[in-house]
Amino acid sequence: MILFVGFVTGLALVAPIGPVALTLFGLGAERGRRVALAGAGGVVLADALTMPVALGSAGFLSSLDGGIVRGFEVVMGLALVALAVSTIVATDRARAAVLDGTLDALRAEVAGVYE
Repeated sequence: MILFVGFVTGLALVAPIGPVALTLFGLGAERGRRVALAGAGGVVLADALTMPVALGSAGFLSSLDGGIVRGFEVVMGLALVALAVSTIVATDRARAAVLDGTLDALRAEVAGVYE
């Protein structure tokens, strides 16, 4: 029993709870354990597939000039800012739809986008 408690404690310290884990917790609570485990398997598979690309890119970037790497950093930073702004706009739009009672219209619009 003490080995199990130590294992769970170590796992809790090593595996931080991030947005993906919170999403999987929500899926598990809403749709069941199987869905959450399938999502976790997808996360593990995606990490395993992108790891070689990340390692190869790190080797490639280390051979480049510092100015070129700085340019990559700026472009990626701008991409992250654009993603954050689009997320904020979408969240505000969804909140407004909930408050106005037009949530069904917003759902239909989003469903049309993803079909």
